[in-house]
Amino acid sequence: MKKQIDVKAIVDEYKKIGPLAEKTLWSGDYKAGNRYAARMLKLYKLFENDLSAARSIVSELMNNSDSTYLKIIGATYSLVLGIFVDDASNILQEIEQNSDNALCKLNAEYTLKEWRNGTLVVYHKK
Repeated sequence: MKKQIDVKAIVDEYKKIGPLAEKTLWSGDYKAGNRYAARMLKLYKLFENDLSAARSIVSELMNNSDSTYLKIIGATYSLVLGIFVDDASNILQEIEQNSDNALCKLNAEYTLKEWRNGTLVVYHKK
């Protein structure tokens, strides 16, 4: 039997650690940044094979987050999983064109580039 995924708990965890991970981009604290990235990857792996849960999670991150960083994370997951592709692409294009945050603009630009090239991944599977 498939384990039930707690969508709300996963979204809440992303909303808790996302802003902390984003701060490490500016502070240069790569050790903390790596820890947060590992936690977010662990969360992603919980739902990557459950598209019903993934739809709820990425929709929440893309559409109901105050954090541009989390919008990019949600849009990236969406593109990799092949769900809400038009919405994700539009969100990333909007960030690329209009964000005041240079790092987020660059992240959105390269996420779209990798997706269009067919090389976008969240992680390399063994």
